[in-house]
Amino acid sequence: MQIYYEPTTGLYLSGTIAGTELADGAVTSAKILDGTIVHGDVATANKDGTAATPSMRTLGTGATQACAGNDSRVTGAAAAAQPAWTAPSLLNSWVNYSAAYSAAGYFKDALGIVHIRGLVKSGTSGTAVMFTLPVGYRPEYQSIFPASMNPDVFSEIQITTGGNVFANPTGSTTWTCLDGITFRAA
Repeated sequence: MQIYYEPTTGLYLSGTIAGTELADGAVTSAKILDGTIVHGDVATANKDGTAATPSMRTLGTGATQACAGNDSRVTGAAAAAQPAWTAPSLLNSWVNYSAAYSAAGYFKDALGIVHIRGLVKSGTSGTAVMFTLPVGYRPEYQSIFPASMNPDVFSEIQITTGGNVFANPTGSTTWTCLDGITFRAA
């Protein structure tokens, strides 16, 4: 093993260490001097012991790559697959815009964040409900989100604590975009 340890800084400055010679957690990010791990160092540093094209992202090959989706240490919400979109029952003449755009939908991720998407049209705006989110998918407080409406004007989408979703337009209801609405479920 070749290594240069700088005791005044506590940094490992250069050299090589075989994986079997290093205890887990002995070298932390704070102990690695910026720029001391270079392209050539990574080629033989794959965590599975095989040589591969150097990449700090792929410290490993195939199913053993060191990234969130393939790291056995990542569990729980961070590793969960996203649920499918649920299509709401559109009300008050609201319909999906066309098959060329995403249909209205919602889902709640593993962290309890509700996501809403879709391009809708032709509905009654103001206080008429576009659709209602089910219990467990509603915000803790009445919420207002920015939205785009035809003809490319700013508008707002309001969601009540009862799950009612409605548009307060500043333009026409030729189209209304719901994409990007997110909030923590109550």
